[in-house]
Amino acid sequence: MLGRDMRLAVVVGTLVVLPLAVAGEKILIVQDELPQMEFLAGILAERCELEVEVRTQAEMPEQISRYKAVIVYIHGALLEGPEKAFIAYARGGGRLIVLHHSISSGKRKNKYWFHFLGIELPEGSWEEGGYKWIEPVGQKVVNVNPGHYITSHEVDYEGRVFFESEKVKAGEYPYFTLKENSEVYLNHKFTDGEEKTVLLGFIYEGEKTGGRKVMQSTSGWLKKVGNGWLIYLQPGHLMEDMQSKPFQQMIVNAIRWDPEKK
Repeated sequence: MLGRDMRLAVVVGTLVVLPLAVAGEKILIVQDELPQMEFLAGILAERCELEVEVRTQAEMPEQISRYKAVIVYIHGALLEGPEKAFIAYARGGGRLIVLHHSISSGKRKNKYWFHFLGIELPEGSWEEGGYKWIEPVGQKVVNVNPGHYITSHEVDYEGRVFFESEKVKAGEYPYFTLKENSEVYLNHKFTDGEEKTVLLGFIYEGEKTGGRKVMQSTSGWLKKVGNGWLIYLQPGHLMEDMQSKPFQQMIVNAIRWDPEKK
């Protein structure tokens, strides 16, 4: 996976992928499921030509402001110290990229996280608007903002599919498929009005929704927070999601994106 100009080092339990020819800016991944993030670290080190550090919450540096981007991939409990550090980092001018289950029902008990994200996971049945996760499933990931760099630059799509939601005008949009071992989150609710720029939607139709087709535009979005940026991408459940080349490219794009150029 790593190119000839890369080396892989494990230092005090921390995976560090070092591009030998490049020094300076770094990416920090904070995670609690190493295989997926070890794989992603290799992808990002090669394509972004930056050092990538992979740490647990307990191993986080005291100061994270020096990182070009911080990626959060936390399935279990989000500790209050890292929670506050991530928020301060973004508001202070950093680029915080939140993946998959870093928005999950277990984070409801966090004091600051959902307010910062502008997200609510409503209680109740999914048919009536309550939050629900379903897996393992396949899904279509739909680019509902085709003009945006994150969703479009060097991202190869399978074709176009009809999509509509309350936030997206009905039409044909590019899509790619995540098969079988993906996970879909139903009914993420935005609580911050028009602050978010919507990037991705999903389509799911199968037995886990009683055959009902679900189309929601909550699979990818970004927003300005203080002096920095917050970017959320919902895919990433298991290794199969991480191996998706369109999804990989979107994470690369999220790091490279220049907000001044859209």
